[in-house]
Amino acid sequence: MKFDNKTGHSFLKLRPLLEVLLVLAGGFIYGAYIVRSSAFTVAFTAGLLLFFVLARSPLKALSFLLFVVPFSQMQLLNEPVVDLPGARPFLLLGVLVVVIVMLNYSKANRMPRLLMALAGALFVFFAVSVFRAFSYKEIIGFATDQEYTDLGFFLSFLIKPLVYFIPLIIVAKFVHDEHDIDFLVKTIMLALVVLSSCFLFYYVFNVTNKSDIEAVWKTVGTELRLQKGQAASLYTICFPMVLARYFATKDRLSLLAICLCLPSVGFLYSRTAYVTVVLAFPLYLLFSRRLKFFPILVVLAIVVSFLVSETIVERATKGLDTENVEEILSGRLDKQWIPLTMEYLSDPQKLLFGQGRNAVLVSESYKIGLFPGATHPHNMYLELVVDAGLVAVIPIVILLVFVIKKTYALLRREQDSSMREYLCGALVSMICYFMGGMTRGSLFPVLENSYFCAVLAMVFVIGRRPRTPVGQEQAGLSGSHVERELSKIEQ
Repeated sequence: MKFDNKTGHSFLKLRPLLEVLLVLAGGFIYGAYIVRSSAFTVAFTAGLLLFFVLARSPLKALSFLLFVVPFSQMQLLNEPVVDLPGARPFLLLGVLVVVIVMLNYSKANRMPRLLMALAGALFVFFAVSVFRAFSYKEIIGFATDQEYTDLGFFLSFLIKPLVYFIPLIIVAKFVHDEHDIDFLVKTIMLALVVLSSCFLFYYVFNVTNKSDIEAVWKTVGTELRLQKGQAASLYTICFPMVLARYFATKDRLSLLAICLCLPSVGFLYSRTAYVTVVLAFPLYLLFSRRLKFFPILVVLAIVVSFLVSETIVERATKGLDTENVEEILSGRLDKQWIPLTMEYLSDPQKLLFGQGRNAVLVSESYKIGLFPGATHPHNMYLELVVDAGLVAVIPIVILLVFVIKKTYALLRREQDSSMREYLCGALVSMICYFMGGMTRGSLFPVLENSYFCAVLAMVFVIGRRPRTPVGQEQAGLSGSHVERELSKIEQ
């Protein structure tokens, strides 16, 4: 539709009137909610203030979301503020971040093809598995002690998990340069510092028997409503980025973060976290070409082993002295994984296409009591087979292998020292994450994967950013400055 100058001039005259009408309508709605629910009014006001602060920066909005993720299961963020479907503060925060992204979409970068293929595959298979699970939502509700309406089911199992997927999109499209990348890594580090501080706080003030390491996790898990596997994944994914931040900046805050994370991992009482966090040190030295410090690391490990609580040592080495695989895997191999695998191998249709989200609940293995109190098989690869079948596993695993190869290739040719450290941290983070997935986690959007998505997208941002040719950086010339000088010479 074309507007002539006269029409546009008339619209400009009416604009103040339209703005007044919109303000009056907004005030009327706001006043109605004040009368109806004070809790919703407070939350809505806080959301408006947050919106105005973050409206121009999707990356800052993402940083706020990443801070909140470890605490998103708490009653404060997970209970509805008003009797409306989806009116939970964390879900509303996700909607707020999406609105900020849409308002700033003109500033967005193009999505890398490999990352777009991976994101698209994960989203499609995840959405299909959720819709297939709708047929047995009563079984899921019984297992999770919840009663789901049709809308409530999709809000809980489709919309809310997609909030954890947001970091991949925002990082890929709105992180532009080295400053943004450094801000992102610092945000991940500070989020882990806050979580670790909670462990230490509860240990000092809420745990009576200080020698009972397991009691610390029980207290923290209850307060934060955070599962042990989720917390273990958070440290598995984020701790290598804390190491990368320290080697990139050598600042005291990064060193403090390392010192806070290590005892917190001990309190976690998770062997997966113990193995992956300890493994992060030698892997980082290997990929960053610092193997000359490996003997020092070994000496430090021996010294620390004498200082660590016997409870942690017993937990970490459970089953190693007897070489009992079942004891090491807590009875999951023979009593869970093998029966579930054999069940699916005997049914080609289930093996190829799965049965839907949380499909372990409708498996024969679950019905005979092999997964007491669990809604997943404690193995993210097996879970993907059970939920979505080999048609999902094969393309997703192939794409993830390509991402690992791309990260390693970028690391070998990266010239910038800080970006090289961040690539090294990302590579170690992904390797530890895939190793830890043998005993917990999910490849679908879940709480802990919000950080994995951020790290994954960061690799592509580092790979596509414009680079300053070697020698120009030392001479104090940026790429844009050189281009301007060359254009002057041509003229």
